[in-house]
Amino acid sequence: PNIIVLMVDALRADHLASYGYDRETSPYLDALAARGVVFEKAYAQASQTRLSVASLMTGLNPPSHRVREAETEPDADGKIRSDVLSEELDTLAERLKAAGYATAGFVTNPHLVAGQGFDQGFDHYFYVDYRHCMADRLNEAALNWLEQAPDEPWFAYVHYMDVHMPYDPPRGYAYSSGENPLLKPFQVNGPPEGPVDLPVLSRTINLYDGQIRYWDDMLRTLVAGPGERLPRRDGDPDPLELRGPLWLAAGLFALVPSPRRRDLLLDAGESADRLCPGCKSPLRF
Repeated sequence: PNIIVLMVDALRADHLASYGYDRETSPYLDALAARGVVFEKAYAQASQTRLSVASLMTGLNPPSHRVREAETEPDADGKIRSDVLSEELDTLAERLKAAGYATAGFVTNPHLVAGQGFDQGFDHYFYVDYRHCMADRLNEAALNWLEQAPDEPWFAYVHYMDVHMPYDPPRGYAYSSGENPLLKPFQVNGPPEGPVDLPVLSRTINLYDGQIRYWDDMLRTLVAGPGERLPRRDGDPDPLELRGPLWLAAGLFALVPSPRRRDLLLDAGESADRLCPGCKSPLRF
């Protein structure tokens, strides 16, 4: 089957109605969740992008894949660790390619540039810094590739940054108006020190939720697929069968034939088995 893996950077489960949030931030994603598997408990291997995505792509935990955020330096045992994903490791894209898949990656996170090794196994790797590429442009790149994808099965990895700070949703999506007082401190110096007063916190949450609502509309557009670029508002969800199995890489949802909720820790090895059925040896955390 064709496979799409979506990574939504900084998306919180507790801001989705599928997980009990009282604001309609993600109606389309929730419609997809109703058709698939919702994992009640899903944990990343690390809080940093490179470490977490390296685990996602290799099925290894950080001590095993040895990617780190800091500069290259020797461990206590004298071995060298690096912030570059080693070419010696097999990635999901490499294994799917070996199984006959055409592969493409579309990313906007600067930690995942080709020079960091995350392009391994991809026939096509599209990168533009998120400051110059919102979800609409990333979707355009992905859909253009899918329209020209060869007849063999394909694997696409799409990594969004639209929910990540700075919290500045497109016009019409913010749940509140006015400049975000936390925007500049977050951009320049990181989160402000000390307590944050409730009006500022509330405004920031409104802007964050607006970014989720924007991304949800862009997800609708992506799933609509080639030849149907405009979102469909009636009869949700759109015909995802044209796109193949869909996995949210954060481990929250998997669109498969048997809708259900699983009150279990997501087994990433099981996910890899499903994603790469033709692989000789499954990926395991």
